[in-house]
Amino acid sequence: MDIRRCYDLFLTDRKISGCSESTLRFYEYVIGKLIHFLTEDDSHSSVEDLQTHILPFFSHLQQQDLSPSTYHSLFRGIRAFTRFLHQEEYVEKEIRLPKVKQPHTTISPLTPRQMRKVLHSFNSNNYLGLRNYTIVRLFLDTGMRLGELSQLQMTDVNLEDGFVLVHGKGGKDRYVPIG
Repeated sequence: MDIRRCYDLFLTDRKISGCSESTLRFYEYVIGKLIHFLTEDDSHSSVEDLQTHILPFFSHLQQQDLSPSTYHSLFRGIRAFTRFLHQEEYVEKEIRLPKVKQPHTTISPLTPRQMRKVLHSFNSNNYLGLRNYTIVRLFLDTGMRLGELSQLQMTDVNLEDGFVLVHGKGGKDRYVPIG
C-alpha cells in the first residue's frame, strides 16, 4: 500500500481517537519528514519498503544536528505510525526501529534571589509591566505551562476562593491555588 494513503489513514485514526490539534500537527510534521525522505527519488512510496529504509532515515536525522529531545520526539512520532501500520496489518511484521534513549535533563529552579530579581524588573505603574508581572507570578506560583497560560480565560480565575482552573495537556483540567 502507498505510504501516503497509510499516512492519511493514520491521521484519520488519530483524529477519531481524540488527539488534540497540536498532536495531529506534530504527527503531520514528523511523518511528513519520513515520507519526504522515502519519496525523494519516487522509488520508495510503499509501506513494504519502510523496514529497509528506516535506519537510513534515522541516520539522516542524526546528521541534522537535532537536540536529543527533538530527536526523541521524532522517534516517538515514527513509532506511533509504525505501530499503527502493524496493528492495522498494512505491514506483516512489526517495523523495528533503532533504540533511542530518552534524554534526561534536570531543570534547575530559580533561587529566591533570582525570583525577586525577575519580579522587581517589571514596572507595575503601567499596564504592560503589571501584566508581565502577573504572568511571571502565575508561572512561578503554579508551575503552569506556557500553553496552559495562553489558554487561560477570565472565567477560569476565581480570586475570591483563590484558585485558577488550568486546562492541561490531554484534556486534563486541574484547579491550582493562587494568592
